Amino acid sequence: MMETSDNQYLKFTLAEACYAIPVSSVHEVLETASITRLPRSQKYVMGVVNLRGAVLPVIDLRIWLELPFCWADTKPSLIILTSSLRNETVLIGALVDSVEAVIEIEPSSIQRGDTLTRYGELRSLQGMGRCDEKFVAVLDPAFIFSSVSA
Repeated sequence: MMETSDNQYLKFTLAEACYAIPVSSVHEVLETASITRLPRSQKYVMGVVNLRGAVLPVIDLRIWLELPFCWADTKPSLIILTSSLRNETVLIGALVDSVEAVIEIEPSSIQRGDTLTRYGELRSLQGMGRCDEKFVAVLDPAFIFSSVSA
């Protein structure tokens, strides 16, 4: 697990837009691994991967967030996310278009609330932050885990 502070986020791209997730929820980042498909699974569940003997589910964050498909010249990456559910540590893989960098966003500068939710169903977001004068959508890892493991 990466050493973190409360203002560090892993920045990545999906459908040509910038997203981030708290580094505290990131176990590791891998180049795309061999994914074994699962029959009759949700559309966003790509399958499972073998991570040093552990079987992890893999979701495609683009499909999960209902974003459009776009051709990108990037090599997909797999972000291994960690959370504590029902008193145990749980890992899932999240497929993204590309991982860019660890960035710093002051938590107080993340815009939340009614201003955002009037434009759409945004429960998956902690809010909108800024990095290099561009907006970055900050995902809520707890919401990802609760909706995927439900």
